[in-house]
Amino acid sequence: MSKVRYGIIGIGNMGTAHAQSLLSEIKGAELTAVCDIREERLKWAEEKLPENVRKYSTPKELFESRIIDAVLI
Repeated sequence: MSKVRYGIIGIGNMGTAHAQSLLSEIKGAELTAVCDIREERLKWAEEKLPENVRKYSTPKELFESRIIDAVLI
């Protein structure tokens, strides 16, 4: 596996920092999806994260998508 596809559950303060690290600092990591139950956090993700990062409102949706290899909570 050349890249590990990551998802993040909860994109508050720490989740946002993890997202930024995965996008720019961690070799071999790819931020594939984020998940948050708060509408305003998903709006932030829509505005600030690349278009190819999928956004979900429940962990169940994220896991069922099967587009991640690992998850940060």
